[in-house]
Amino acid sequence: MIPIDQTIVNKTKGNCIQAVVASMFELDMTQVPNFVLFGKKYWNMLYYYIWGLGYQIGCRDIVFFSPSQKDLVNGCIMASVKSKTYKHVTHAILIDSVGKVIHDPNPSKQYQDVNVLETGELIQWTHMKELGKK
Repeated sequence: MIPIDQTIVNKTKGNCIQAVVASMFELDMTQVPNFVLFGKKYWNMLYYYIWGLGYQIGCRDIVFFSPSQKDLVNGCIMASVKSKTYKHVTHAILIDSVGKVIHDPNPSKQYQDVNVLETGELIQWTHMKELGKK
């Protein structure tokens, strides 16, 4: 994982998901779309983009937080928390297998090193499965 910070901090057009995907897959930001610009289709765009990288993606509720090594991509898991910058907005981060934030792409770094599972701030996490692997 190579930490890359988001370049747009904005309530509706921020690019934290773009930064998280770029960080997780060790890509340049220019290689990853700003998924929120696709509006209601952003999840479909994210799904197919990740598929193109060789992974299947699916969201999991925190109740089912029990990631295995197979869920880690370059040592991290994509997750969502409530934004500390804007009300009623979620924020994408990267966590490790026990819920500790290993990369907060927001330049303010308000979640960095926080265990969001322990604090109850984790909303959901993303299960990824490498295509072709069981």
